[in-house]
Amino acid sequence: MKRLISALLTAAIIICPFTTTAAADGGAKDKRFIVGGSTIADYGKDEQKPIAVSNSDGFDLPEAYSSVEEGFVTPVKDQGDMNTCTIFSAAGAMESALLKNGYGEYDLSEEYFNYWASTRDDGNGWLRNRETDGAILSAGVNILSYGGVIKESELPYMSSDKESFEELDVPEPMFYAGSVKRLSQEDPNEIKRAVMDCGAVATSFYVSYEYLNKQTNAYCCNDEVTDEQIGQSGHAVIIVGWDDNYSRDSFSKNCMPQSDGAWLIKNSWGAGAENFDYIWVSYEDKYISSLKYGDSYAVESIIKKHSCNYMLNIDQFGSMYDMSFDETYVEDPYDVTFINVFDFSRTMPVINSLSFDSENAGSEYEIYYIPVSGGKPVNDKAAWTRLASGNIEYSGLINIPIDDFKVPDECGAIGVRIKADEKASFGCCEWMTQYGLKYIFLPRTADDRSFFISGGKTYSLSDYYTSMQDEIGGNFSINIVANVQRGDINKDGDISIADAILLQKDIADIITLDSDVREYVADTDKNSSVNVSDCIAIQKIIAGIDIK
Repeated sequence: MKRLISALLTAAIIICPFTTTAAADGGAKDKRFIVGGSTIADYGKDEQKPIAVSNSDGFDLPEAYSSVEEGFVTPVKDQGDMNTCTIFSAAGAMESALLKNGYGEYDLSEEYFNYWASTRDDGNGWLRNRETDGAILSAGVNILSYGGVIKESELPYMSSDKESFEELDVPEPMFYAGSVKRLSQEDPNEIKRAVMDCGAVATSFYVSYEYLNKQTNAYCCNDEVTDEQIGQSGHAVIIVGWDDNYSRDSFSKNCMPQSDGAWLIKNSWGAGAENFDYIWVSYEDKYISSLKYGDSYAVESIIKKHSCNYMLNIDQFGSMYDMSFDETYVEDPYDVTFINVFDFSRTMPVINSLSFDSENAGSEYEIYYIPVSGGKPVNDKAAWTRLASGNIEYSGLINIPIDDFKVPDECGAIGVRIKADEKASFGCCEWMTQYGLKYIFLPRTADDRSFFISGGKTYSLSDYYTSMQDEIGGNFSINIVANVQRGDINKDGDISIADAILLQKDIADIITLDSDVREYVADTDKNSSVNVSDCIAIQKIIAGIDIK
């Protein structure tokens, strides 16, 4: 039986992001408090879980912390009257991650994110209007990991009337998110640790004027509200700190929590307290980080884009949900190898790392290069090459380093085997609907490029979709960072004496190699310096001598 649409993270785009309700004191409606743009994910009422009051004992967490005070938060921005809060939330999380990872302060282009998450020229991608439609919170993960980021100066906010991403003349992204942790609203300590480790946590909450104390910018909704209200009033922000002792008396009398403690969130409605630039949200707020708005997340690691690396994938959007199988289709759904077939003929790439999405935190993984025959991965595991193995640290997007594996100059496959106590799950780029009524995302499905092996049998993902009467289908999401091979100074896909000569000229100051070539290609012996020993290493490679 085809899985229920609710298992796909079905979502309703918020057109009017906030339904204002007059405050008890009769105050006027404030337009600044009706700018949202998040999306509600249909998980069911039983999964609408609030964050509990934190107990940090044993977690080495302080009672109060602020990434703002620590210098890991960029200035507050203004999304204007557009429903783009999810975009600003993603950008804010990435800007903090860049600071935490030592790359410095960047003002990232939300407009680039906004176009990336809009309908493409061919009608695929996110089926949303970039000015009026919100987006599901987890779309930010896909934007960051598959779309990358550019500077605000390269594409300012709302600077163009072009309608789709391909029409834009934009530069190559500077950075990508490598690892992105999904966070449980049931464990506030996990969110706190992520704020300290990553700078910020992207999340959403329900906003309504009546729950705000305008004098203190303190907010708490501890009422039960309808799904319709939740859908109309979602707002995406980033959590940048907390205070376990933030007084309950700071909140509105209409919604005063029972205990002290609050999250510090960075908003996107403009600088200054009068614009609610920072808001304290009570731990007892029922909807902060609620599953109703999708998973909260934090950017754990960064991939720097440079002139000697590139991204390889067979889908351009990232995973929409984590797919798993049951015994009616595969023999062993707890031990599955998820496989994508790639064309590795581009300058004989060296795999430096790869990312995949899974919910199987704590489970074992193994990553393989798999030869391809007749367009399908070879089933004989004796022919496979293991590239990495370990345990999945957390639920989310995982980036795994690979020891510069040089792939053959041909069609080949990458397989990720997951052995789990629960059914093995893997990120899949698939269609998404709004409560089953209309599509809000359509993939660019590449038929016969994704496969899976379980119980010794190979299955085609295309055949699986056909068996489910699904005409759109999808692909597994495996994102490879491929580098030019070390020693290939001229980047022509072949290491020869010409490369040794170029490096000798650079060392002798006759020519100057590109800084990326020197850092990522010329340091052939990987000793963090470029000198004559690297020329010798190139000559050894030419002679077939292993330099490892």
